Parts: sequence; structure tokens; C-alpha cells
Amino acid sequence: MIITMKDIAKEANVSLGTVSNVLNGKSNVSLAKIEKVQAAVEKLGYRKNIQASTLKSGTSNKIAIILPNITELKYACLYENLDLICTQNDLSLILYLTHNREDREKQIIQNIKQDNYLRIILDSCLNNADYYYDEVKDQDKFIFVYRYLKNAKHFIGFDYLPVIGDLIKHMKAHHLENIAFIKDNNCDWGGTVCDYLASYSQKNNIKILFFTQKESIHKLSFELAQSIHRFDGIIVPSFNSAKILYSSFCLSNKIPPKIYTCYKNSFNNDDRFFQYRLDYDFISNQILSILREDNAIIKEHHFGFPNIIESSNNTLPHQEINLLAVQTPSTESLRKLLPYFEMLTGIQVNIDTYSFEQIPAVLENDQVEKKYDLVRIDMESLPYFAEKYFLPLNSIGREHLELCFSASIIERFCLFQDKLYAIPFDPSIQMLFYRDDIFNDVKVKRLFYEKNKKELSLPNNFEQFNQLSDFFKNHLPEEFGVKYGSALIVNDEGTLASEFLMRYYALSDSIFMENVLKLEMQSAKKALKQLKAFYQSAKLLEQGWWKDAVELFNLGEIPMLIVYMNHFLPLSHKGLMLPLGVSTLPNNRALMGGGSLAIMKQTQKIAACETFFNWFLDNTTQEQYVQLGGSSAKRDIVENQNITKYLPWLPLALKGDFSGVRENSNSRQEAINLRQAENIIGGVVNVYLTTDMNEVEVVNLINARLSQL
Repeated sequence: MIITMKDIAKEANVSLGTVSNVLNGKSNVSLAKIEKVQAAVEKLGYRKNIQASTLKSGTSNKIAIILPNITELKYACLYENLDLICTQNDLSLILYLTHNREDREKQIIQNIKQDNYLRIILDSCLNNADYYYDEVKDQDKFIFVYRYLKNAKHFIGFDYLPVIGDLIKHMKAHHLENIAFIKDNNCDWGGTVCDYLASYSQKNNIKILFFTQKESIHKLSFELAQSIHRFDGIIVPSFNSAKILYSSFCLSNKIPPKIYTCYKNSFNNDDRFFQYRLDYDFISNQILSILREDNAIIKEHHFGFPNIIESSNNTLPHQEINLLAVQTPSTESLRKLLPYFEMLTGIQVNIDTYSFEQIPAVLENDQVEKKYDLVRIDMESLPYFAEKYFLPLNSIGREHLELCFSASIIERFCLFQDKLYAIPFDPSIQMLFYRDDIFNDVKVKRLFYEKNKKELSLPNNFEQFNQLSDFFKNHLPEEFGVKYGSALIVNDEGTLASEFLMRYYALSDSIFMENVLKLEMQSAKKALKQLKAFYQSAKLLEQGWWKDAVELFNLGEIPMLIVYMNHFLPLSHKGLMLPLGVSTLPNNRALMGGGSLAIMKQTQKIAACETFFNWFLDNTTQEQYVQLGGSSAKRDIVENQNITKYLPWLPLALKGDFSGVRENSNSRQEAINLRQAENIIGGVVNVYLTTDMNEVEVVNLINARLSQL
């Protein structure tokens, strides 16, 4: 028996309109009626009929995807990415497989053309898009991918010309002169691309022969393996076909030639092949842009061939370099990858960790001991220590970093007085994390409306944030398990300074007045009052840093938390227990955090340190570093859907270009000891929260102590 909204209305003894409003999350219904409707829904086992809803509205939430198969890597990646996109956007994805048969593809179109699909995405084995436009009159429904069809209105594929340039360069470096190219049934290298490959190869004195699959790829592979004609290398774009080709040579008792194939933007240690990593996420991101009609400019970010030094080319003698760092998840992620770096280069990297507070003293002592070659330095301290301790990075071009990172990251994590002193290690910015289920719960919305006479929404300023925190602590039903509005760490000067400064920066542009470190009185007073009000509704934590606060969020005891995004990385890997929402800060001025890697002035191992930097910045390293819990702001990484599907805050950070504030020098590029300044601020704020000091006294005391720095 199908349960309808009429059945719910009858059971709950309310109107049909009331049921509709409750099921659609509207807050214009009394709490008593909401509870009646929810009880009826649970009793009758009602499930919303999405198809009926879309028919009624005249729109559809269904998307069809028609592919030859989903065993091919590019199709598997596309389907997985689209499934994630559809889930995040309340869309339904329906898969059809053609097995590269024209008759089956046409039959699928006949079967679905009367259905109300929002879009039909397909990699077609036909030659002309007119067949589809004749069958389904709305040309905008179709998005063709990979293989180009004549007359296609919407087509998304790769620009293979730069890829060909990389391939030929790689072949010349390995002295390959006689090449075969296998075009199997799933190959999307069209005639124009193959013609360019042929002419470009000829210009570079490389002979190339093309082979097209007529029957099975197995048969063609064995014919090549057992042919009298010997090739130095074979290009086979399909990773599946490359594996079949390799096996054919082995089964034929022949030594395989160099085999070039394509893989996704991810590390895959398979020495059978030269793997060119393609940005398969580009296709799904372009589709998303069409669905949203946002006309976004999306570029291909192919990882290509690994840029890291091959061990066979290692010319450096065995060396050890020592890295001074703080204990963070990013440091531990790096530590796990160091054996691979040593295997590639013969360079052993040793990491010593100290607390944030100990680092300055260790740096000072090391001028005598000269133990350390590298240091992970907090970005807030980079300008203050740069000239005294760090070597300018003349060998790492600023232009290269600008291709990898946003201008904001380079300015804050690499430069001082326009000199390059460091590379980004684990950049982070503050974000608002919240319980998505609570903010979208119809009962919570109604409760908030009855209490505050306005709709429940994310906060636009810190007064609204405090209002939400108080509401969540004092007015949510016990069934939600929420005990406090948020969390506040009260015994750590650094974290208290962060809490104050993010509120201060929402009201004032700078902590400098005429290039002197000084808080503006009115903004500082208001920020202090906001923080004290928050103090009343927050869970007060004695442990320094944010680990415990994040764990409270994951347990459901607090429904929102402002924290640096890298502190959510450990949860992303072990699994979030509750629906997560992510937003920018109220007033949208986040503090930046994290650190950089710099080379110590006294090191005698500059070449080894530079080799380490190049390895660390390589996409292969960065991808694994993030998968292990490290924090990265490198564009190629944060645009990789394989990574961002587990880290939903990264696309938001990228959208804002990782912009934030952390003033560690004034407009004259004079560095300050920001850590000392923040300790002063945090220490006085701590006293303010626990005594009856007034705001004017607090600001005057802070400014007096800051003036002594």
C-alpha cells in the first residue's frame, strides 16, 4: 500500500497544506502540528515520492548517464564523481550501459526519451549527435563526453595536444624512436588528435604506427606481442588495455617494451608502465558547471608524469638532513612518506618535534649547535625569524609557486619584504563547522522562530552566532543530544587570542594604528563583549588547542564550532558521525594558520634541502600527504575530487582563494613577534573573562603591553 500525504493529514488531523509545509521543512507551522505530522509519518512509514514531486513542479531531479562500461577507469571515475555530485545536490543518477554497441545505445534512447530527465550524459559510439536531437527535441538535455560527436551542442573532452607534447618529451628523454599507438574501442583520441601526434612525432624523429581494435583488445595485444616488428614503446591510453597488453607480452615469452598509458590524478606505484596522470575530475566538474548554469572557467590540471627524481638518476651521495618541527597531523603524515623519499634520492630526513613555545629557543641555540637544516615554522612567525635564520630560496622560482598556490598563500607563507624564504607546508584557515541536520530540522526551525521571531539561518555576524549558541544550549529538545552551543578553550593564551581576534577583525581592518601595534578601542570593546557573551553558552575546555572541541562536535554535544580546518582532518579519515555543514566565518574574515618549510642559513646541505622541497611539492607526494592527514593548499590537490569528497571544506577554501588575515608585519614590512603579541592578548582576555574588569581597562592594558614589544 502506497502512503500519501492525504493519509498523513488524516492520521495527524491536520490540513494537507500543513503536511506539505512540514515535509518541505518550512517553519510556518506550530510546533504541536509539526510533532503530529512527524508522528504520523513515523507510524505510517511514509516515504516522500520524489518522482511525483518533480512531475508536479514540472522539473526533474533525474539524470541519465549512458556509458560503454564502468570497468574502464575513466568511466568508473566519472560515475563515482557524478554520483557524489548528485547526492550533494538532491539529484538522482541512473546508469545505462551500451557495451559500445550502436543498436543497444539507440534502444536505450528509445526507452528513456519519454522520461522526464534533467540531463542525459553519455559517451556515445555513434558519429553524429543529430540522431539524439531528432529523437529528443531538447538539445540542451544532452551532454556528450570523451568521444566527440559531429554537431554536438554540449561536448566535454580533454585537450590532448599538451599531453602529446609531454609524451614526446618523455620518449626522447628515454631514447625511444619506434612507437606504436593502440586505439581501442573506448579511445577518445580522435582523428585530429592522432594526426597531430603523427606529425609531432615525425618532427622529433620518432616513427609511430597506429593500430585500431577491430575484434578484441586481447587479440590485438597478442598480435603485437608476437609480431616480427619490434617497438621501443607502445602508447595505449586505456589503463585496462595496457594491463592486457603487458600480460600478452608475458604470455608470449617476450620482454615488454616501454608501455605508456593514462591513469587518474593519483599515486599508483606500478613499474610496468609509464603512467600519465589525467585530470578525470575535470570532466565531472565541467558537467557540474553546466548543471548549475554558472559558466565557471574550469581548467585541466593533469598531474602528468611524476616530476620527482628517479633513484636511478640520483647523483647525490648518501646524506642526512634534520628537520625541526612541531607535532601536528601534517608532520606525522610527512614522516610516513620519508622512507619513499630516501628510496628515491638516498637522502635520509630526520624530524625532531618541539612545542610551539619551544621553537624560538631551539632556533636560537641552533646558531651554535648547527644541527638543523630545515624548519617547519608557523606562518605567523615567518617574517620575524626570516632574515636572521632562513636562507632565501633562490633556486625555487616564485613563478612556479604562483602556478601551485593562491596569491594569498604565497604572500602569507612564503614571502617577507618581497623575498622568498619558505614554501607552504600545512596552510589552514578558520571555518564554521555546523550540524547540517539540526539547521535543517523543521522542529528546530519552528522552535527558533517562536523564540526569536525570525528564521533559523547561519550567522552573518557574531551577535547572531551568540544568539544561536544560546538557543542551542538552552532551547533544543533533549532528543538532539546537544549540551552546549559551542566550545571555548579557556586556559590557552593562543586559542583565546584567536577567539578574540576573529571577532575583532570582523569589526576592524587591522591591529595596527599608524604602523604601531595597537587595538582600536571601540572595535576591541565590542569584540570583548561578544566573547564574554559567548563564554556563557559555550562548553569551557581546559585542554589547549582544538582536538577536544572537535571531538565534542563529532559526538553531537555541540552543534557548531569555529576552528582551523586542518583540525577536522583526523575526523575525515576515521569518519564523521553526524551530517556536516561547512561555511565561512560570520563577517567572512577568517584567521590564517599553519606553517611553512624554510632552509636554515647555516646548513651545508643546500642541494639536499632543495631536492626535498621539490619532492614535497610534487603532486604525487602532496596527494599522499593529504590522504594521510596532511593539510595542503596546492591547487591541483584541492581541485582533486578524490580528495575533496572526504574533505568538503577544501572546495570552500579554494572558492575564497584561501584568503584570510594574520598580520605579522605592518604596512612598512616591519616584522613583529606576533606569537608574543597574541600571548599578551590571550593572557589579558583570560583575566577579563573570569573577573569584573571592564572593557576599557582590558583594551588599555593590552595596548600598554603591546607597546613594550
